Formats: sequence, C-alpha cells, structure tokens
Amino acid sequence: MDSNKLSKIYLKRLVTARDRPMNQPFLTIKQLEEYADQVFSSLFHLLVELNGIKDIQVDHAVSHLGKAQGIATLLRAIPYKGRSQALNIPQELLIKHGVSQERIVRDKVDDKGVEECIFEVASAAHQHLEKVNFDLMNDF
Repeated sequence: MDSNKLSKIYLKRLVTARDRPMNQPFLTIKQLEEYADQVFSSLFHLLVELNGIKDIQVDHAVSHLGKAQGIATLLRAIPYKGRSQALNIPQELLIKHGVSQERIVRDKVDDKGVEECIFEVASAAHQHLEKVNFDLMNDF
C-alpha cells in the first residue's frame, strides 16, 4: 500500500496526543484510556492499514488492543518519571484511595493504597484485553 493512502486522521491523533504536556496529570481513567487510544491505537490502525487490511472487526480489536498496550506502557513508565512530571495514575484514583503522588514516587513496599491504585489502572488494561479476546473468539 502506498504511504500516501494512510488515513491522516490516525497521524493527526497521534501527533495531537503526543503534544500533551508531561506535567499534565490524567484526571480520570477515561482520560488515560483516551490518551492510550489516541497514541497506541492510532499506531496499530496505521500498521493494519499498511498491511492492506480493511475490516471493522479488526479495527474494533485494534482499538482495544491499543488501549491495553498504552495503559500498560504508561504503568511501566511510573518508576522512571521525574518529580516534575505528572504520574500516570489518574487523580480520581489517588483521591479514592487517599494516596499522594509522593507515595507513588517513594515506592514503599506493601503500601496498600498505592497497590490499589496500580491494580485499578491495570484492571482497565485487562478489560480491554478481554474485549480483544472476546472479539477474536467470536470471529472464529
């Protein structure tokens, strides 16, 4: 497929999302998912297009796969975040569990509040993987 035939919308979503300031926190899980969708799902959609695949079921699965991959990648980045950068744990979860960003950065062993925050974010990624699995199982 000619690279000129790639959907500009995915390239635009990718660039727009990556322009997000590093110190801007996610307020909700939904914002985190939207960011993951804009960056990672857009990349996966472009890869699917490069392979000449046009299928609504694949598009749906790729969207959920991108969200799951994006959330997992953002979680993996937490230990490498500087104090001047916002953490990838949504503010709503920090408030819900009474956890400060400082507690996340300190990375204390057996901090149940931090564990709960991480678990909820990871669960969001897992739910998207389940949707991918469901979609693929129903196609075969």
